[in-house]
Amino acid sequence: MHLSLKSSWDAFAEVRVGMSPESAIESLDATDYGYAADGQWHSLEIPPADFAELGVDLRALTDALTLGGNTGASADALKVDGFYFTAP
Repeated sequence: MHLSLKSSWDAFAEVRVGMSPESAIESLDATDYGYAADGQWHSLEIPPADFAELGVDLRALTDALTLGGNTGASADALKVDGFYFTAP
């Protein structure tokens, strides 16, 4: 999984990137893959195997990407770009 994230707001200092198989959402900390809320674009590469280690059945996904974290003011922003998968 590849995606780019950008934010300069403290509310988005901790972002969780997840996948949802059926009803449960399993997520990983984006900072473990190079993200920081420093106003710069950060390109993350997250191996699907990391989700599989959490127990995600990659053949039964209902949501290929979920984002979670704290909420901030209505003007706070987290920008997302370049989301795609590549074959192993």
